[in-house]
Amino acid sequence: MPRKTATALIGAGAFSLALAVMVPAVIAPALLKAPGTQDLVTHSRGEAQKLNSATGELEPITVDLTRTLTTHADAEGNPVGSSSTAVYDELLNLAVVGPDGDVQTVDARGRYTGLRAGSSVIAFDRSTGEGVPGEFGETYGTTAHTVKLPFDTQQTTYDFYDQSSRKGWPVSYTRTLEVDGLEVYEFVGSIPEVSLGQYGVLEGTDTLYSNPNRTLLVEPVTGSIVSIVSSTNPKKSASAR
Repeated sequence: MPRKTATALIGAGAFSLALAVMVPAVIAPALLKAPGTQDLVTHSRGEAQKLNSATGELEPITVDLTRTLTTHADAEGNPVGSSSTAVYDELLNLAVVGPDGDVQTVDARGRYTGLRAGSSVIAFDRSTGEGVPGEFGETYGTTAHTVKLPFDTQQTTYDFYDQSSRKGWPVSYTRTLEVDGLEVYEFVGSIPEVSLGQYGVLEGTDTLYSNPNRTLLVEPVTGSIVSIVSSTNPKKSASAR
């Protein structure tokens, strides 16, 4: 049976991206915690490929990603969380960069008003950075790290969440680097080819995704993620059924 394959842009994980997600520490009596409230916008730019539906060919594009983290609130507008758990709303927006370097219109807070790549509610332990699934409504549903690694990050292996596969995968310490005068730990991991099921509107398709080289740079004192760089291999495989 004929089988057609093509690479397609999938969410925010299909291109290299750098996220300067520095989480300030809140010092309580003998405790270090990530803030219970948050209002942070970060930008990143990377290369991607887009499938031209008219020609069936892949076209290189440059995309910008904005990631917005804000405090999750209940129906009355009250912040959700506890002394041990923080709950953030995460919004990802993509914008295509033109040949002249211009991007689509941004709003008053600097967020691109282009394609919404995804939105989620993140609940995590304010000390360890581990996910807290199900306790505060709809979350990633993972115990892997999402926003940060633990305070006093160790040179070991941690599970870190991947937005495309919606699972946690291990990343391991490889070396210590200095970035703009800041000492950071480098963690590297890979994601084997997994099925994301049908993606988009094409009947009978199965989206296969892998990430052979996912690299995190982490400031070890606070566990803040300085950057994430992914080398992904998303592809859409269509076959007659």
